[in-house]
Amino acid sequence: MTDLTIDPGIKTFFGGCPHDCPDTCAMLYDVKDGRLLDVRGNPDHPYTRGGLCVKLKD
Repeated sequence: MTDLTIDPGIKTFFGGCPHDCPDTCAMLYDVKDGRLLDVRGNPDHPYTRGGLCVKLKD
């Protein structure tokens, strides 16, 4: 597995969308010092390829 972080203080976690959709968007969460910095789609997901639906963009 490749380390996805540039800043050594930022940890990247893998997760999935909490909505009950058929494609179950894969997500990446960047956390530093216990604070969420970024949420984005996982580009390695075979269906969504890093995209997130409108339910998650609001």
